[in-house]
Amino acid sequence: MKTKLCLFCLILLQLSVCILEAKIVFTSRRGDDPSLQLFVMEDDGSDVKQVSHSEYWDGEPSWLPNGREVLFFRDFTSGERVGSNSTFLILDVETGEERTFMENHPTDQFPALSRDGSLLAFNSVRSGIWNIYVLDLASGNLRQLTDNIVSEWSKSMDLSPNGKQIAYHHEGAEGDNIWVMDADDGRPKKRLTQAKPIRFFRGTPHWSPSGRYIIYKEQERTHDIFTGAVAMRLFVIDTLTKRSEEHRFPGKTTISNRMCWMGDDRTVLLSLRAGYTVEGTFSDIYRYDLDARKLTNLTKHLSGSDYDPHWIAGPLSVFSAGKLSIRWGELKAE
Repeated sequence: MKTKLCLFCLILLQLSVCILEAKIVFTSRRGDDPSLQLFVMEDDGSDVKQVSHSEYWDGEPSWLPNGREVLFFRDFTSGERVGSNSTFLILDVETGEERTFMENHPTDQFPALSRDGSLLAFNSVRSGIWNIYVLDLASGNLRQLTDNIVSEWSKSMDLSPNGKQIAYHHEGAEGDNIWVMDADDGRPKKRLTQAKPIRFFRGTPHWSPSGRYIIYKEQERTHDIFTGAVAMRLFVIDTLTKRSEEHRFPGKTTISNRMCWMGDDRTVLLSLRAGYTVEGTFSDIYRYDLDARKLTNLTKHLSGSDYDPHWIAGPLSVFSAGKLSIRWGELKAE
């Protein structure tokens, strides 16, 4: 009996370690399940495990600094009216326990956490128009950083590694562009991309680990975006020199808005679907080497699509998990 008990405990310990050592979290729709669930896997795409089990859409996952928990938003309309009924949650990938991150407005979406876990930026219609807000998790101070008019829309964003700036996607009179603003007061607002005709649109910007580069996708609209669109491209902007590096992929390729840098300034994780005019093709998570211009498929999923990858260096962090948990608890209590 003791031998069986020891063996059972050992198996549980091994399973726990496997989950804690997972470096990539992503969202996926698999098989006939219409919902989006959260999964984790190792750097090389091995040891894939489902960690959320809801009937709704779970999206935009990001590792918290403690390397054990994930912040994400749940869309209770399951994609029917995205941004009309959602909430931010924290998931413990080891235990499966979920808890509310903050008391959300139902339109809050696209949560972006600073690297040290002290600031949260997000998109919301709290003011009646889509704007970007930033929340100081220690003080509970909430600030609206953009002041859009009806014809404008500030969308998904990313905080710089030092937490001082926000790169964001904004659609307005100058078309779809990538802008940067200070995270404390939203000033000044600087456009990084060249204005193009309205048929061009861009995706979510992402700061590199050093804070020097910002990567985003660009696509040209056509009469039939699914069968007649040109292949999407990646652009890497050097924020010091303002020079832009372009990356093209062969054939017709779709790239999801959200991607993630992977440890350095030359490796990126992204969700990509190649040859999307061919029936039965799905989006997979790829690692992309910017120098070699080489794609490596990590998920190779044959019965669904994978999106929104986010990478973390490892299960341990220099930040205090206990301190962060207190901050979140205090915020929820307020």
